[in-house]
Amino acid sequence: MTHKSLISISDWFTDKATWWGCGAHIPSVMDSIPEDDWCACTPQVEKDGKKYPPKAAKAG
Repeated sequence: MTHKSLISISDWFTDKATWWGCGAHIPSVMDSIPEDDWCACTPQVEKDGKKYPPKAAKAG
């Protein structure tokens, strides 16, 4: 199975961390970033029972 890598990026509007990619690795990327630094935008994405910021509109 192939998929795009997940990357963490800063939301241009809030300057907080969010993600872009297929979503398969959200926890492994976002859990390395303090939650205080996460984008608080909605709707959030739930992965493995934990909520994460929504996917960014585009990479970079």
